[in-house]
Amino acid sequence: MQRLLKLLEKAIVFVSTAILVSALFLMVVIGALQIILRNIFASGLIWGDSVFRVLVLWVGFPAGVIATSRGRHIKIDLVGAFGIKQGARFVGVILSLFASFISLVLGIFSTRFVLSSAESGDILAGNIPMWVAEVIIPISFYFTSCVFLIHAARGEDRGI
Repeated sequence: MQRLLKLLEKAIVFVSTAILVSALFLMVVIGALQIILRNIFASGLIWGDSVFRVLVLWVGFPAGVIATSRGRHIKIDLVGAFGIKQGARFVGVILSLFASFISLVLGIFSTRFVLSSAESGDILAGNIPMWVAEVIIPISFYFTSCVFLIHAARGEDRGI
């Protein structure tokens, strides 16, 4: 069971890393292209700035998943603050379960947000539907929920 959980977490981190690297690569390419076009031809990509803003989401949310997996997310050390030594692992598991639940709720509500965006027919630059840009939000929350759940199942205290 532990091996399966570790494999699942590695898969989540792999997918998140692939998304992050791809988005970051696109940001560098579009940014460089914008600079070259503006300095040489005094014009740029009409859709460049809006796509660049969307790519910030596609870098930030997967980075949050990776940080959570590594235990490098923003933490509030409640157990350490009160000097609790006994039962710290148990409290850590409970906190991970709570964080998993909150991430799941955020995933559900962000899914509703993306679905409402799809229904409204909002369009991003270049005739790309807005929901395509926003879909990373619920995916990342579900991934984060899974990571916290895996940490709880493995009895790890990575803090929340």
